[in-house]
Amino acid sequence: MGRTGSVLARAWLGLVVGCSIQTHGAGTEQGSSSEGTSTGELPAATMGSTSSGGSTGPVADETSSGGVGTGGSTSETDPSTGEAESSTGPVGETDGGPQQVEYCVVPGLGIPDANPEGVISSLDVDLLGGGVVLSLELVVEVSHSYVGDLRIELRKDLADGVLILDRPGNGDCSGDDIDAVFRDTALATVDGACMNGVSPALSGEIQPETAMDPALAGLQMVGTWRLHVTDPVPNDTGTLDAWCLRITYR
Repeated sequence: MGRTGSVLARAWLGLVVGCSIQTHGAGTEQGSSSEGTSTGELPAATMGSTSSGGSTGPVADETSSGGVGTGGSTSETDPSTGEAESSTGPVGETDGGPQQVEYCVVPGLGIPDANPEGVISSLDVDLLGGGVVLSLELVVEVSHSYVGDLRIELRKDLADGVLILDRPGNGDCSGDDIDAVFRDTALATVDGACMNGVSPALSGEIQPETAMDPALAGLQMVGTWRLHVTDPVPNDTGTLDAWCLRITYR
């Protein structure tokens, strides 16, 4: 299955079972300097509705590509900006306890080679009523011929970015592709998880380079989240295929 296969397959499943996941393109911008076995597959969703943009969807989640959740509504992407126009959908407790929602985007953005500017994909979270972030998981799917070249950072609005990946193996992670879930409680480190000579070189659950929860817990979940991917080293190229945020909130 291709790099975006897990996301697209889940979207197809969403159509079959009537859930609400989105699969269409996401927000993109040229990067500015600043400074994902759980696979990148999306979790099963609760019942929801599909959006008018032809996106479909499952799971507690929303995305530039689509969102889901209990009774969730989905969003559309504005073709003039490439940015998500929000879908919504909480899943989990409904009695005031923690809930979880997932937003995904399928940008298919080429990552400029040997360019510190990189690319930025934007994802707008606009869940009705909002909530405070308790913890995060980040699903990342990247096609790239040398993972050791890559640097990935997650940020919310104007808050400081959190370093997710920084040239794995000190730049020596020579395998192809990423299909992983980054979570603070994972046992594997980025360097320890690298599998040279295979694809995906990074898979399963992996600790981010910098813990996400201490930096981002306590923030309001509603707003624009951005994933900044750079490849500062020449010769190998790739694509940011898809990414998702799984937000546990209250």
